[in-house]
Amino acid sequence: MKLRDNHILNNKLSARWPDALLIGFIFYLSFVYVKISGNRYFNFDEFEVLYTGASLLRGKVLYADRIEPHFPLFNICIAYLVSLFGFKTTTIIITRYFILLTNLIALIFVYKIGEMIWDKSTGLLAVCLTLSSVVFLTKGIEIRHDVFNMTFNVIGAYYGLKYIKKKERYRYIILSGIFLGIAFASTQKALVWNGGIIGGLSLYYLRNRSYRIVWRINVLYFIIVLAPLIITIIYLIIRYNENIYMFLRFAIADQVNFYAPHTKELYPFPYNRYDLFKDLIFQNHLLYVLGIGGILATIILWFRTNTDRIVVAVWALIGVLFYVTAKRPFFQTFLPSVPPVSILAAGLISDIFYDFKIIALNKRIGVGITAIFLLFIWPLCLVCGQKSESPKMMRQMANVSFCLKNLKEDDEVLCFTQNQIFFDPIFKVNWEVGGKPIYNYEALFFEQAMIKQQCKIIINDYRTRLLNEKTKEKIGENYLPIKTGDILIPGFKIGPKQVFDKKIWIEGYYYSPTVSLEINGKKIESNLVKLEQKKYRIVNNSNRQVFLVYIFDRDKFLNGSSDYLGLMKRM
Repeated sequence: MKLRDNHILNNKLSARWPDALLIGFIFYLSFVYVKISGNRYFNFDEFEVLYTGASLLRGKVLYADRIEPHFPLFNICIAYLVSLFGFKTTTIIITRYFILLTNLIALIFVYKIGEMIWDKSTGLLAVCLTLSSVVFLTKGIEIRHDVFNMTFNVIGAYYGLKYIKKKERYRYIILSGIFLGIAFASTQKALVWNGGIIGGLSLYYLRNRSYRIVWRINVLYFIIVLAPLIITIIYLIIRYNENIYMFLRFAIADQVNFYAPHTKELYPFPYNRYDLFKDLIFQNHLLYVLGIGGILATIILWFRTNTDRIVVAVWALIGVLFYVTAKRPFFQTFLPSVPPVSILAAGLISDIFYDFKIIALNKRIGVGITAIFLLFIWPLCLVCGQKSESPKMMRQMANVSFCLKNLKEDDEVLCFTQNQIFFDPIFKVNWEVGGKPIYNYEALFFEQAMIKQQCKIIINDYRTRLLNEKTKEKIGENYLPIKTGDILIPGFKIGPKQVFDKKIWIEGYYYSPTVSLEINGKKIESNLVKLEQKKYRIVNNSNRQVFLVYIFDRDKFLNGSSDYLGLMKRM
């Protein structure tokens, strides 16, 4: 194979049929992406971002209240979206589609980079390969800082390359710095890919011995990239009375300790890192082989003769190295590396396309079909199940809707996945309280916290079910499930003819379907019973099991506008 720089374009993917095929794949992959975005359940990180945005609107202080450690720009954008569309369940879906729009912008600039360095067909192929990445299809749809990071890295890289193409016009470096700065102001991790892009530009000019240009662009980048972060911090100080010391400690010092490879883990990583690497490669093996090949081929080409492709190669290489050395290599950590890897894979295919045309027709057909299957069909097979409506997502939306309908602004919810979004959780979602992980909470400590905060709703999803058996017994004795989402509400059951001594956790009105109960020796006269936070002796004189269920709003209940009692699970 002979490597060719971007002056030789005539024999690359120039025929119309490959372009038509690529455009068809792009439309279909985009359809799959939109379907997954609208139907797949939300994960903890997405709810955390939404909770952070809503918390800002509720008067919380991002770092002083230790809400969320990322740099603030993306959180401010989410707060604006929540403010625009309101504290509603639909706002969550709208935010997902805002992320879709953000990724559309990223894909446009992926195409423009491929077109700039190679040609239009290579740009189309780069978009197609990006869309076919399982990481992009599953993590790129999510409401997370990494998406902002990826999008503005791509735009910043484009204008950095434009600076080379347009003969060192500094307005392109300024534009590049602004977009890289937006990425950095959204998450600390952007520093990795920003460094790759700036390092690639520096290597390009070092190869030409243009040391003065290297010095100038690095100084400009240093000043401009920091500007968006400084502006957002000033905004937080003025608007929310943010504590600058807590920002420096919580968002910088603690995060350096968290991400540094040599520091001790705050809590165990729940997966085997090598299994994650194998899963990542399994998803898009040919794409990543071609991407790594593109990195190596570009470095070889750069040693022989200078090329602007070195910017993309270093950008991709730094991202890949960061992922394989990260202490917690979740797939979203690899997401910002998908565009440069896809661009280089597309470029490598473009470079070898002419050599491919000279082999026998039957071999070309075989290689082409195999490549199409491994690059596009195989990833789609892995994600096809996520296109259909997710029952888990429906439960999550029901959880949010129920909380909004029944809670007051200052009420708190027991939830370890931030699914409560618009309300504060009883326990901070850091997996540790008093030095103990969630599954080691002491039952007495848990009970005292629930009573103190008067917790009226528990979202009993997968993390809540990690609580130990004694704590879960406490929940079972004081809360009842209803047939909506994963919701538990205050209540308890009394067996037929049972004498029951009960300590009430949540004071208020409770509904009994029968008046054949005695409480502290007195027969109840109404189906609504007001119980205070103390111990009661309750006698069930009926021959059936009775549920006493907490009423959130007595007036609504009496007016017949409270419908959740009909959702009770009969146990």
